[in-house]
Amino acid sequence: MATKKLDLITWLKNWFESKTNKVTSLSSSSTDTEYPTAKAVYDTIHNSGGYVEDCYFDTTTKEIVIELK
Repeated sequence: MATKKLDLITWLKNWFESKTNKVTSLSSSSTDTEYPTAKAVYDTIHNSGGYVEDCYFDTTTKEIVIELK
């Protein structure tokens, strides 16, 4: 029984997170199917040179929004 439980947990983790679409940097060539790591978002904001006005998660579109000055 423990093996089946472990298999279900592994399946759920893989289902919720598509690691093939996870990216470690953001650029103009980023696609709508990709999603960034937390570090990629931090690096983009941190390296913006003070041009980031706001950054938030849009619960309607399920997207990270970075507004520039």
